[in-house]
Amino acid sequence: MCRILRAIKILGLIVLFMPVVSCNHSKKASKETHGNQITEIKALKELILVDENSFIERLIGDQIGNEQKAKTILYWLANNMNWLATDYQQRNVHEILERGGGNCHELAIVTMYFFEKANIKRRKVKEINVHVKSDRRQSDAEKRIAERGNTASVFGYMHNDHVWIEIYDEKNKKWIPVDPTMNIFGTQQWIESRLAFERSETISPYSKDMIFPIGIYAIDSESEEFIDRSQHYIVDEFKGYYEEGFDKKPEWGVWEKQTMVLSRKGLKAIKGSYNLHDSASELEAVLSTFQALKPNRN
Repeated sequence: MCRILRAIKILGLIVLFMPVVSCNHSKKASKETHGNQITEIKALKELILVDENSFIERLIGDQIGNEQKAKTILYWLANNMNWLATDYQQRNVHEILERGGGNCHELAIVTMYFFEKANIKRRKVKEINVHVKSDRRQSDAEKRIAERGNTASVFGYMHNDHVWIEIYDEKNKKWIPVDPTMNIFGTQQWIESRLAFERSETISPYSKDMIFPIGIYAIDSESEEFIDRSQHYIVDEFKGYYEEGFDKKPEWGVWEKQTMVLSRKGLKAIKGSYNLHDSASELEAVLSTFQALKPNRN
């Protein structure tokens, strides 16, 4: 009987000890994995500054498919480069990398550069959006307009400009949004972060200040001509995101008309033939329409 009890006690101790061993082993493995990840990030940060080709080869490895490669490149750059305020200096890719970041235009340039190295079809996108109001931004814009002309009118008291990218989805034969500043990939995430009434957070603390876009223009990589994508994103994709009947709201027709008028004026401003500051009342009106569109408004 004593032998049986002793055997039971020993067996109990073994059973009790087994999870502890497993847990300790798991913690050790987790620490090793974390340590390896930190080492790899450090190695890539050093490599990107001295050998860009080796960097991209090491980063994407043997991944197949442009979507997965693009995500890997985007996520690494978005999490390892900093957004830095515009200082109106011209920099090449290596200078931006040496600096450790840049404004939205510079972050887009770097991301496109590595997309090119990974043979991903891409094009730059310029955007004008309704923005949180700022007297300082208005004052800065006025000075820039005096120096450069109407091309600087793309930002002002309640609007601002932004730059991101589209890549071509070979499988579905369509262009999809990629935003290096906000770490956004794909139309669903773009709508949720840029147009939806209940916004998803992004890695950029400034994304919440961009209330909604009013003009979106892709730049053809060969002809460098502007392709107006405003209807696609601001009307079609926005409408498709919400349940059927959203476009039957009385404000929807107003929204569509206002945004399309502003998108055309925004493109003229980018080209320098129109001062977007002359559309201040239209910007106020489209903001009111956007707020009126919000579902379940009391």
